[in-house]
Amino acid sequence: KLIIDLATLTGAIVVSLGKNQYSGFFSNSDEISSQLIKAGNVSGDKTWRMPLSEEYDEIVDSQIADMRNACGSPAGSITAAQFLQRFVNKVPWAHIDVAGVVWSAKEHKLWEKGATGYGVRLLDRFISNYEDVCRLSVAANYDWQINDLIGVNAAANFYNYDTLVSNKENINGNLGISLNLDEKIKVNTSLSYLGKRTSFVQSVLDFDGVIAASPFESVDLNPQLHLNLSISYSYTKSISAFFRINNILNSKEDVWQSYREIGRNAQLGFSYSF
Repeated sequence: KLIIDLATLTGAIVVSLGKNQYSGFFSNSDEISSQLIKAGNVSGDKTWRMPLSEEYDEIVDSQIADMRNACGSPAGSITAAQFLQRFVNKVPWAHIDVAGVVWSAKEHKLWEKGATGYGVRLLDRFISNYEDVCRLSVAANYDWQINDLIGVNAAANFYNYDTLVSNKENINGNLGISLNLDEKIKVNTSLSYLGKRTSFVQSVLDFDGVIAASPFESVDLNPQLHLNLSISYSYTKSISAFFRINNILNSKEDVWQSYREIGRNAQLGFSYSF
């Protein structure tokens, strides 16, 4: 569908945009350009569109060869991008020149001193925004107040995606029993079901000191049951508080190093209405 490359071809982009502020990118697609700028503003990996044109492309021509891959200092980052564009044909494409943003001499809110990891945040956000996924969802809910003391709630959700989506279940549900101990205290216990999921994972490979990433593999995650407990207290009509423990049995499945499922956790909240 598209090509995005990140490279440090000439270093000339630093003259235009400086260091650790913006990367410069070149693209033959207005749609990709718009999405990259939006993704950069959200992720913090900011990027700025630079020009491409027939006039710049002529600089790459050579009198003794098909083309030149080095055209001198003037417009060095632009002519480097024009050189790359000759090989992408009509495929929607963007070249992100990261010469000024991959290394920092001081700390920043997004990175420590040294390598910045620029581009990971940008492309992660870009893919999330660019790729359209259609989802069909069906939900069912049932409430039954048995008496003034006991109530039952059941809910089920079914999802169908038009493509394989990582770590998203097709079925989940919840069965809960609530106890009204008095007018102020309410206790709710529930059992949640999380259906089977498929996750895409990568392994880090070490070849005699050379680090590489393996191709993506799909891993099936088993269904899970979560036991939950919540207690709410209404002090007055306008002031209330709640305490909730989720996944009491700590049911989780950590698949790879950078991914952690949420195990046992708790929430404490207060509310005031006026």
